[in-house]
Amino acid sequence: MCGCCDRFSVDALSGAVSVAVDADDDHSLLDRETSDTLELLVIASDARNHSSITQLTVHLTDANDNRPVFSASPAGSYDAVISENSLVFTRPPMLVVCTQPAPSAVK
Repeated sequence: MCGCCDRFSVDALSGAVSVAVDADDDHSLLDRETSDTLELLVIASDARNHSSITQLTVHLTDANDNRPVFSASPAGSYDAVISENSLVFTRPPMLVVCTQPAPSAVK
């Protein structure tokens, strides 16, 4: 098992499993780059001490959370010239920004 009990909560009445949120920054405690699969044991019991156990496997998909990087100008600034006689709706110069693909999850 993953030791990820602090990342999930189970509603005692409905049995709904929810992802916990970091109270400090309001973000999920899950990170696909750390682990792309989490396995949990879920135990349900009633007032008569009847219980049942099942394994829940959570597969995380990736969200691109890498910082964008400008593709030119190592100095971090750009200069653009637009003529004052330009037609209305003339497109300004375009900047190219890219992000690195997310790395594979650590195995």
